[in-house]
Amino acid sequence: NREHAYQKVLLKGQSKTWEGEPVENKIEEALRRWDADKIGIPDYALESAGGQIHGSNHSPTFANGAIPQVLLFGIPVWYEVKLPRVIIQPGSTPGECWAFHGSSGFVVIKLSRLIKPTSFTLEHMATTLSQFEDHSIPSAPKEFSVWGWADARGSEKVLLGEYLYSDRGHALQNFPVQATTVPEFRYIELKVLSNYGNPAFTCLYRFRVHGLPYKTYN
Repeated sequence: NREHAYQKVLLKGQSKTWEGEPVENKIEEALRRWDADKIGIPDYALESAGGQIHGSNHSPTFANGAIPQVLLFGIPVWYEVKLPRVIIQPGSTPGECWAFHGSSGFVVIKLSRLIKPTSFTLEHMATTLSQFEDHSIPSAPKEFSVWGWADARGSEKVLLGEYLYSDRGHALQNFPVQATTVPEFRYIELKVLSNYGNPAFTCLYRFRVHGLPYKTYN
């Protein structure tokens, strides 16, 4: 847990610096590393807990962004295309994302249960792992909105919030629901409105949905 991460850093020494850096910086680094794996908030979009991509309700996958999986004499002979379901699975290794065409797109998730949404967490690859010298992440989502679907057809939608994912912030960023009146939902739509400069595709690594299970507040 967070306390364990904190103690692990402090046990490295009693001085104010560690490996040439202030101990406070090392503490924050350890906590961010722990948070990247587990933020301590239930995720009702998580596939292993029952969440799923809602049928074909998503933008077309960018097949040109397939990752080479089998090489023959150094030549790729088989590529793996990451499907939308990767965004509701653990992991944020570079390339382990769902890519869709252009700078805008959408995906609808059927949650594991009926909930009253309270916040959303969007995660991208850490800037420190970027292949660019300036540590930019041009394929990362920038502006996005989140909608609740009243039914499986999306015949009635409720805007839950409009947000900005910072390309200079932490890889994992949490966004509280902005709507003042929030009913319960089983279907959540993520709409990406722009990215950080990649004209060909946008990559989504992980999207989490947090909230109160229907039984706990009704």
